[in-house]
Amino acid sequence: MQMSGIPFGTTDWAKIEATEHPGETGTAFWRTQRFGDLRVRMVEYTPGYLADHWCVKATSCSASKASCIPNWKTAAASS
Repeated sequence: MQMSGIPFGTTDWAKIEATEHPGETGTAFWRTQRFGDLRVRMVEYTPGYLADHWCVKATSCSASKASCIPNWKTAAASS
């Protein structure tokens, strides 16, 4: 991935429209900006949010655990 030509600046996240993404429980609200190939996202979770998927970066995210768990740790724990 090339990260070039990104202007210096600040982001007023409140001015970026949120998209709603339901989980197994709760909801995540994403505010996303793009800079060429780079995608930057501010995510807000409702209480008790639990992801219903694995993302392509090999993590499962859960606000209830306040962390993203790499796939390889989960796979190692189950073997």
